[in-house]
Amino acid sequence: MKRIIVSFLVLSIAVGAAVYYYTQRDSRNDIKYQKAEAEITASVLYAIYSEDEDLADSRYLGKVITVSGQIVSVDQEDEKITISLDTDDPLNAVVCEMNTKIQADFSDIREGHEISIKGECSGKLMDIILVNCILN
Repeated sequence: MKRIIVSFLVLSIAVGAAVYYYTQRDSRNDIKYQKAEAEITASVLYAIYSEDEDLADSRYLGKVITVSGQIVSVDQEDEKITISLDTDDPLNAVVCEMNTKIQADFSDIREGHEISIKGECSGKLMDIILVNCILN
């Protein structure tokens, strides 16, 4: 009888741990392991979106891409960090909303540095937006 109770307790703990893992896991963290479907500079990405937004959306919208460029600003509001990349247009940028759950240390990131960021393209509003980003 003791073995049955111990076995039941062990099984209950295992099932509980599995349920906790699957309900608490942030599926957006998977970007860390996804391969980028395109590698492009911020300037070229902006130029493509400026010429033909529908074509650019068909290539990049909702896809994981790697964008490289020079940092024009790093903004931190509470736990949200946004890095903007230069597009050679003073009014527009590629805005990268960083995933701070995967990567928490951005102390070496400074304006003027060249950087490569992987994220999911959300398209163009005024700026081109990448979400769920990590440093590449």
